[in-house]
Amino acid sequence: MKNPAATVYFVDVGQGSCQVIVFEDGSIYLIDCGKDPIPLVELLKKIEQDSGLEKDTLRITGIVLSHLHEDHIGGVVQILKQFENRIDHVFVSQDRSPDKILKNKVIEKIIKKIKDENEKPNSFCLNLLVYCGVTCGKIHPPPGKKLRASLSIMYPQAHDSWKAQTQSDVNQGSGVMLLQCGRRRILFPGDAGKLAFEAIKGKRGTRPKFSCDILAAPHHGGRLSSKAEVYPGYSDAYSWLFGEILESKRTVFSVGTGNNHSHPMAEHVQAAVRNGSKVICTQLTNQCHTALHTLGESLVKIKQPSACQREGKGCAGTIVAFLNGREVKISRWSTHQIKVRELSKSQSPPPLCRR
Repeated sequence: MKNPAATVYFVDVGQGSCQVIVFEDGSIYLIDCGKDPIPLVELLKKIEQDSGLEKDTLRITGIVLSHLHEDHIGGVVQILKQFENRIDHVFVSQDRSPDKILKNKVIEKIIKKIKDENEKPNSFCLNLLVYCGVTCGKIHPPPGKKLRASLSIMYPQAHDSWKAQTQSDVNQGSGVMLLQCGRRRILFPGDAGKLAFEAIKGKRGTRPKFSCDILAAPHHGGRLSSKAEVYPGYSDAYSWLFGEILESKRTVFSVGTGNNHSHPMAEHVQAAVRNGSKVICTQLTNQCHTALHTLGESLVKIKQPSACQREGKGCAGTIVAFLNGREVKISRWSTHQIKVRELSKSQSPPPLCRR
């Protein structure tokens, strides 16, 4: 795509989550940083080089930490070190009580970093990840600056955050971010669960399902709640999610080959497919490939820094999408789909997305 309003990288960080958004003016937002920072650091170096910038001059406008699980925030400590004095904002969710947030090892390091740098003019600003009605949730671009695409907080509002803090499942407090250009949308729900999607539905009232061009599958295709829940009229949480709340043309599952959580869960993938979504994953698991040991580093040749170059088996590796006001395109989509189709014909059962 020529002249995209934003380029989005769904970074293959293994079992974890990380997205990089590069806006048309070169401003950059990270949504989570995965547990292993190496693929993210390598990608940011590549973006710096491809942009024609001098070494170690790339600036990060903002980092969004959807919630405080290590597979989402473990890599941020290295990013803060690597990009010292080149980060403007860090947004942190309140997914648990304040005393527990302050005891989180990563948060302790972030606060120490602020204290160490607060005499310097380029110290970053620490913000709460909560919807603000004054700005309609928008965090980028800042007031007075015009860009075609915008990044906003959809969830939580303040009362949602307070509610999430009263229960033990911290995923219920995970932030949900929206990248939008005209009618084109990419949704980043982190590990958001039932509370978040009920809130999104409630806010929409009688309007149809929330539609997006790409959905980063919540919780890596895992559970929407840590406890058993009832979804009247639906067989499971995922049928409810895609049948009543969300509508997505493409769904990206960020998973690691060796994960022990059964991510992505078959019911999650199949619910997305049943409701018209095409699926693409960062890495393969043995649910989709019956002979992983025979595969090289990835089903599709790797073009961007990816965790599967060191560990795991890639499905698409790091996935790149382009957004403007007319369309959203995923780079090398057709190549990936051909490879999945070939895999489906060569083994039984076929990959989850083709069952």
